[in-house]
Formats: sequence, structure tokens, C-alpha cells
Amino acid sequence: MPDLPLQPQKHQVSGQEREAFLAWLWEFLGAQKTLILATCKGSAPTCNLMSFVLASAECSLALATPKETAKHKAMRSNPAVSLMALDAPALEQDFDRGTAVTLDGEAMEIQDASQREQWEAAFTKANPRLEDFVKSSGSVLFRVDLRRVVSVTNFQQISEITL
Repeated sequence: MPDLPLQPQKHQVSGQEREAFLAWLWEFLGAQKTLILATCKGSAPTCNLMSFVLASAECSLALATPKETAKHKAMRSNPAVSLMALDAPALEQDFDRGTAVTLDGEAMEIQDASQREQWEAAFTKANPRLEDFVKSSGSVLFRVDLRRVVSVTNFQQISEITL
């Protein structure tokens, strides 16, 4: 294995690169089945493994969670969330091929019935095994509007975009 770089190589995604970067991001996220959700209630951060669905045309995704859980309460009291998606090489610490993406955004509970129905259908299509769960009256859906994305590839190659 070659020597790993000690300093990150940072790149701010330019306006000209924006469309290509977002297309790559949507393709990358579309290949993932789960991501890690970080919430904070008070001063205690918490992480949870979550299934998700991407919005078709905007920089948003949706998560489903049971009502009355710590993550539900945390997102209602502090909508600032961070999500991390990792591909298989990253999980296996393949520093040459692995990719990790951090997505910072704002979570809002989807309360409008027609919007919830649309997101439920999309979530069920992406996660068919979770249909009963997502459509249950005991579950809530949160839309997360992305604000900032940081991707790390090849261990220290960092690309960042503000949305």
C-alpha cells in the first residue's frame, strides 16, 4: 500500500462543476441502502443507522422513524442533522477506493397528507421491505433539505459544496 497523504487536499466545488458533482452525488447515494443519521438533543449527540429515499429533482431526502423515539424528539427540537453515507470499500478501509459522504441539512417532519403520500410511495419503492413500517400510523417521515455536502475519496481528497 502506498503512503497515505498526511494533509487533506481540499476542493470547493465551483458553480461550473455543480451539476456534475450533484449528478455524481445522487448516483453515489442511489447505490447505498442505508446511511448514518446524527442528531443532537441537548448536548448529547446520537447516531442511528437509517434507510432513506432521495427526492427526484431536488437536494432532499426522506427518513422514516417511529414516533416517540429519541431521534424523532431530537429532530423536532433541533432540526440540524448530519448524515453519512459510506460505500463498501470505505467500510472495509480500502483507502484507495473508498468514498464517504457527509450531508448536513435541516430535517422537517412531513405533515401535509399529500406530500406524505408521495414520500411514502417513493420510500416504499426504494425500500419495499419497509412498506408496512413507513405506512404505519406509528411512523413519521422527515424530509431533510441538504445544505452542505463533503465527500472524501482516496483517503484525503475532499470536495465540498454548499447548497
